[in-house]
Amino acid sequence: MEMGTLTKEELMEIINDHQKWLAGTGGVRADLSGADLSGVDLSNVNLSRANLCDVDLNSANLSNADLSNINLSCAGLSYTILRNANLSGANLSGATLNDAVLFGANMSGADLGYVDLSEVDLSGVKGLLNPIEYLGEKF
Repeated sequence: MEMGTLTKEELMEIINDHQKWLAGTGGVRADLSGADLSGVDLSNVNLSRANLCDVDLNSANLSNADLSNINLSCAGLSYTILRNANLSGANLSGATLNDAVLFGANMSGADLGYVDLSEVDLSGVKGLLNPIEYLGEKF
């Protein structure tokens, strides 16, 4: 689905419908796949379980956002601020996170297959196994 650039009003309508869907009071699950959301401020937003496959979120602010169990496969997240975001269970396979800010983010159970983490400081990220723990779990 090619979505392109959304107006702020269109984006807020999709987010509001998603909140209703999460609460079980109607609405629909957010599907922003293919959207250009570069530079947008989505701090403190709950997009849990949304579909943001192949979305452009480069230079966006997602601080304190609930992105648990979200589909961010193949997403552009370079220079994105994800400070204290909840990415537990998120699908980030194939995403690009060059120079993203992840301090305090919860990434437990996140799928990081083929993720580009160039120039990313992973200190302070929660839920990542260090190499010794990884070997202990896998072998």
